[in-house]
Amino acid sequence: MKVDRRSFLSFVIGGAAGTALSPLPWKLMDDSSIWSQMWPWTPVPPDGEVVYEDSTCTLCPGGCGISVRKVDSRAVKIEGQSGHPVNDGSICILGLSGLQMLYGPTRIKSPMKRIGERGEGKWQKISWDEAIAILTEKLTDIRDKGEAHTVAALAGSDSGTVPALIQRFMAAYGSPNFMRSPSYRDVDELTVKALFGADGRTGFDVENADYVLSFGSGFVDGWGSPVRMFKAASLWKEKDIPVVQVEPRLSNDWLDATRDAITDLDEILARAGNAPSAGALVESLRAVVGNAEAQMRASEEVFSQLATLGDESQRLSGAMAEMTRLEERLKTIVETCGILVRRIQPDEEQDTAWRRQSDGE
Repeated sequence: MKVDRRSFLSFVIGGAAGTALSPLPWKLMDDSSIWSQMWPWTPVPPDGEVVYEDSTCTLCPGGCGISVRKVDSRAVKIEGQSGHPVNDGSICILGLSGLQMLYGPTRIKSPMKRIGERGEGKWQKISWDEAIAILTEKLTDIRDKGEAHTVAALAGSDSGTVPALIQRFMAAYGSPNFMRSPSYRDVDELTVKALFGADGRTGFDVENADYVLSFGSGFVDGWGSPVRMFKAASLWKEKDIPVVQVEPRLSNDWLDATRDAITDLDEILARAGNAPSAGALVESLRAVVGNAEAQMRASEEVFSQLATLGDESQRLSGAMAEMTRLEERLKTIVETCGILVRRIQPDEEQDTAWRRQSDGE
């Protein structure tokens, strides 16, 4: 039987079309998915009762509500908690990957004891009983010497059950040294303490804002929950809400953006009436921006000098020293912006009168 090119192509195309329309591809796909689930490193929870446990995600300071799906008391999936005031059912990729901390193959599965010199990276697995015994012996020896105050406990956060237990343990042991990792929360809490004389954190009603003015804080990564801020940013865009971002970045774009922000503020003040605290803030920012512009012009002159220096190493060293001094002065200007915001506090009576005038009362 002679098979020409046309017959061969017809056979191949017809066979491919027939295979695609048959159950064979779906059967192969189903078998491959089942086969991949049987890999020895794939966690397969045993059959059992399916329950959901509500909790709070601690992988970032956002505090999103999560709902953990459990099969026979084993966590198998993390989802956003519906109705939660922060994220309302949504969750970021960091929260979704939370199970990797529990089941990741590279996690530390048991206590480790160093058996070499510090820095050699030599460790030995020990049991929990042995680890607790070593820790108890050292802590007892320190307290018997009257040096309990030299012991410190470091935690990633001071919120939640585990940090509270650590604080109680340190208090009972006789040491006040419980510390958490530094974060933006430090500034937030210090500001609340300075302004209101109470411990706490601020909460922003970003969803109902009609004008957003942010000083050096990213909308997504610096305002709490990223999930909530993504939704709020989309809502601002839908409602055409003015959003002004003042960044401490010394570039022409930063200066232009700051000038535009000041112009927008002036227009709002002209429409809404005179708000003394906001007006003072605008004038102060205008002075800071003017100073920054002068420093930028000075730095451009230094760059021009550098371009004509050639191999004159002595003059080059002097010019680089001047650049270093300029950099320090520019950093001072950036810090001044933060100081201005902290120092200018609105007068309560004038602020209330301005708000009533703005609302048309």
